[in-house]
Amino acid sequence: MIVSTQPGLSDEQRETARRVSEHLRSELGLLLGALPLETRTIAVVSAHLGITPPVCQRLLRGVRHRASDALDALPFFPGVRGLRQVTAAARRLKMERTLIEGSEAAVAAYARLIDGVGGSQAQLVEALNADRAARLEHAGDPDPTEVLMRRQSAFEAQRLLTRRELATQVATFMYRPLDEDPDRIDCVTAMGLIGLRRQLGCLPLCPVQTYAFGDTEDDPSAMIPRPIREGSWTSPLGLLEEFCTQPSPPFVARQFGGRVPLLIDPEVTTTGAVDLVLGTQFKGVPSPLVHAPRAQFCSLISEGPARALIIQVHLHRSMAQRSVAAVDAYSIAARGRVGDTIRSAEGHAVVDRPEDRWFDRLPDRPQLEYLGVGLGRVGTEAWKQNGDLTSTLFELQGWDPDEFVAYRTVVHYPVWGAQYLMSFDFGEDVTD
Repeated sequence: MIVSTQPGLSDEQRETARRVSEHLRSELGLLLGALPLETRTIAVVSAHLGITPPVCQRLLRGVRHRASDALDALPFFPGVRGLRQVTAAARRLKMERTLIEGSEAAVAAYARLIDGVGGSQAQLVEALNADRAARLEHAGDPDPTEVLMRRQSAFEAQRLLTRRELATQVATFMYRPLDEDPDRIDCVTAMGLIGLRRQLGCLPLCPVQTYAFGDTEDDPSAMIPRPIREGSWTSPLGLLEEFCTQPSPPFVARQFGGRVPLLIDPEVTTTGAVDLVLGTQFKGVPSPLVHAPRAQFCSLISEGPARALIIQVHLHRSMAQRSVAAVDAYSIAARGRVGDTIRSAEGHAVVDRPEDRWFDRLPDRPQLEYLGVGLGRVGTEAWKQNGDLTSTLFELQGWDPDEFVAYRTVVHYPVWGAQYLMSFDFGEDVTD
């Protein structure tokens, strides 16, 4: 047996390698995305760029590798020489300058990483493999207690500054392909503000949900929000009264430009905590199994300060078996939400992908729970009625929960103003 003498990575090298991998996946992914649509396979990319198929194969596998930790994608990339052939080809083809410069910067950082680890890609890969083995062996470390205590301290300070707090913020998502058209899906979402307490003069609570990326009912790409239940509702959000404080607090919901801000009147004083749960559905929207961006994004911005945050997703089994799930938290600041569809300067629809916002990802990563099929594990101490809400949503749709696979993340004392994003990658496999 041959024993490796290559040492693992230091903490600094590990974080640098992770950022380098994220940078490569983002910049080279954007470069490949700018190629003509027909350049989807290794052979065609090779012919289009004028570089060898092995380099193209590793390039595509590195960019498209569906890893929750970017470190695990880094060994799939070609070496520095091969990557420089790619950027040289982009210059020869006179591709967009910003794409070329971004890719060249990522490749330069990759070269510096290799020099720092030992001078060759083989030594870097060996160090990454040794580091991965060590990470798996110590998967339970480090103890997150100190991080949780610091988030709790931040909650206490924000609660005093804003004069409001939430016990739990909840978002539930369900996706099912249409029986008559598997290229389209029905979507159900529910949003809960649980245990809202306010003091006189508090900061108004105004969570914003982003729904539509189409313009009209006639637009085949439109996501038109509809109330989940007819009756007492404020368009386009349906009030799920059995989960709300009665009488429910006064609120206003308006839709414009695909955004639905929900304003709860800050001047109303209450003697206790208030619960508000609303539901929305979308009929026959394009399925991520076959339509770009080949991903489903389920996000919730921490509108607290809150003691807990829950994101729960139920994917039909036909979707779950073809997806890779991940969950992260992002500092969105002035750059906006990750995963939204935006318009480029030329008017084209562009998705702000998680891998392109690696520089906004918080290091304190949420935990992804796999709950399995059905409703057996959907109950949680973070909100005692979570199981009842999930059952109600399935009943309203007439769907069988045993046909769905459930995923969840529960975050205690979430970072106020951060976006918590659960994503499901249905990306293309690399083909010859």
